[in-house]
Amino acid sequence: MLQIGYSTNIAPLTLASILSMGQMLISLPVCGAQMFFFILLGGSDCVLLAVMAYDRYVAICHPLHYNLIMSWQLCGQMTLGSLGLGFLLSLPLTILICHLPFCGHNEIYHFFCDMPAVTRLACADTCVHEAALYALGVAAVAVPFLLTCLSYGCIVATILRMNSAEGKRRAFSTCSSHLIVVLLQ
Repeated sequence: MLQIGYSTNIAPLTLASILSMGQMLISLPVCGAQMFFFILLGGSDCVLLAVMAYDRYVAICHPLHYNLIMSWQLCGQMTLGSLGLGFLLSLPLTILICHLPFCGHNEIYHFFCDMPAVTRLACADTCVHEAALYALGVAAVAVPFLLTCLSYGCIVATILRMNSAEGKRRAFSTCSSHLIVVLLQ
């Protein structure tokens, strides 16, 4: 669902830009809304991939306790938590960018409102904005990625300790689809 929202966030303005042969203008509120939802959905997706890696970790490293640990309540809390973290990431960044003073030539030659491109249009010092953008961007990607790597490190260690070839195959098949999604991100 996040992937659908993530891609459809950009598609309508992209299609409108193509149909208007590049002559389309986007207002600041529309640009801000697009940035907000792009970061919200992208950040939530990164966190949700780390949550899914934890789910795989529990399923393989603690299979007898899986139902006890991964209750429906915890799954719901982690899902809502990933959306909450995406919101907490997107709101301050969007507010920072939209409160910049803009003057002069305010055209971006992109099919969506990219934060660095919008920041370059400002006629004020943007060092704080750029630092916040990059720090939060790195945190939003690096922390979930490191948690995913930690989960899969524990999973691989557990799989290598298994005696049964069938058990190893089943454990790897449990993780393969999630690993492919993580690697494609």
